Amino acid sequence: MQMQHRILLLADTPQTIRRWHLCLSAQGYAVSHINDIQKLDTQDRFDQLLVDVSTPLSGELLNMIPVRKTILLGHVPEPDASRLLILEKTSPEAEVLALIREQLHGTPLTEPALLNTNIGPVLSPAMQATLQQTQRIAAASNHVTITGAAGSGKTSIARTLHAASKHADQQLTELNCAQLSGSLIGKTLFGDPELNVPSAVEQTGTTLLLQHIEQLDFRLQIQLSVCLEQNESPARIIATTCCDPDTLFTDGQLASDLYYQISDICLQVPDLKSRSEDIPRLAEYFLSSEDSQPTLSNSAKQLLLHEPWTGNVAQLKRCMENLLQEQADGQPDRTIQAGDILAVLEDIAPQIPSFSQARAEFERNYLIRMLTFTSGKVSKAARLAQRNRTDFYKLLAKHELNAADFKESAAPKSAAPTKTKLSKTA
Repeated sequence: MQMQHRILLLADTPQTIRRWHLCLSAQGYAVSHINDIQKLDTQDRFDQLLVDVSTPLSGELLNMIPVRKTILLGHVPEPDASRLLILEKTSPEAEVLALIREQLHGTPLTEPALLNTNIGPVLSPAMQATLQQTQRIAAASNHVTITGAAGSGKTSIARTLHAASKHADQQLTELNCAQLSGSLIGKTLFGDPELNVPSAVEQTGTTLLLQHIEQLDFRLQIQLSVCLEQNESPARIIATTCCDPDTLFTDGQLASDLYYQISDICLQVPDLKSRSEDIPRLAEYFLSSEDSQPTLSNSAKQLLLHEPWTGNVAQLKRCMENLLQEQADGQPDRTIQAGDILAVLEDIAPQIPSFSQARAEFERNYLIRMLTFTSGKVSKAARLAQRNRTDFYKLLAKHELNAADFKESAAPKSAAPTKTKLSKTA
């Protein structure tokens, strides 16, 4: 196991000590502090020294500071101060952290040169690894499945992947399979001669983002897999899901052919708690605008770091947007306190679907699985469901399902997949 780097903080005010303790601890560093430079010789070992004192140090005191791996914040007029790495006292935390990482690890903390700025600032190793994988995957033309918890930023990663690909100059077509009707998705994917709509799947260079792929109508899944197989240069599919693709396949929610076509390369997006280093910076990023640059107090940052964020980045963004609306008439560059955030968090309820939405989703999934099991035989399906056949037909019409489309899709469920994946983390 890699040992934590120890950082010694020399600061003389409680506010400065709390600020850097919070910031450095969030990066995984072991932090200790002293408030008097005379105590330097009592420290057994440290890997980095950060000096942030309120009054300039004299030349005699500066000579007590080791040159190696030391960052000093503030103006030092002495001529020999050039031997130290000096930054302005008002330097952003990100700049200081980048220099610390460069000194400790030998490489600067650089964010991958990806084009989608909606991702926001990234410091966490987990998210940086995801972005680096995104950049590598973007160079190819393979189909990709992006997985991750709800609200973790799968759509933003998908847009970033497209923006870094060789087809970035062409449009990214986004289809939310959980919200759009099957008929609309079908016309977009496979075209409509009557409306003179071309088939998006058959257009070389096109990229299709299918959100919530598990919600795509089963018959459309089969049609999509056939279309991808028959075309030499079909559109690139980027699918997103909150579920594990293998589980979707095993549970019968993902057609086998489509599963093998789109899940060879999987990209996992970490949830927000796995990238806690980014939380304060993301919050300030969401608060920023052309007319406003509010900052977070230390207490606000502590609150944000200890909040569970079950809704991930989407919940954090919504919280900051609501906070901006409430603070619209206040000072544009004010410091946000913990109480301001608490007031907003109490007003935000979890994003739970309505009873009607949940029931409709259950009905549709139930009908699809029943028709798949019975090979599209409505009488048998209605009998198993203990429903009148007329009522069963009404349910099929309500959810735009055609029993005939399932005549060929009721093959026995195959065993767990044994295909060797190219990469699960790509």
